[in-house]
Amino acid sequence: MELTDSLAVSVSALDAHRHRLNVIASNLANADSVVGSNGKPYKAKQVVFAATPLAGPAAQGVRVTQVVESAAPMRMQYD
Repeated sequence: MELTDSLAVSVSALDAHRHRLNVIASNLANADSVVGSNGKPYKAKQVVFAATPLAGPAAQGVRVTQVVESAAPMRMQYD
């Protein structure tokens, strides 16, 4: 594996992690929200990753395939 392949793998991982951190920040910002922008209850989002081939057969990168809503049941809270 060449240096450029190593850098490409690192860049793909950093980009995927950046996207994950943006989703986490959005979840934290909406932690106390009752409804989302669509009028429905806000559900936390999760990032789904997948391996992706890069320049050579030995180089596997990471990419974000989708951002999905959490499947956890809604929490009932009396205030």
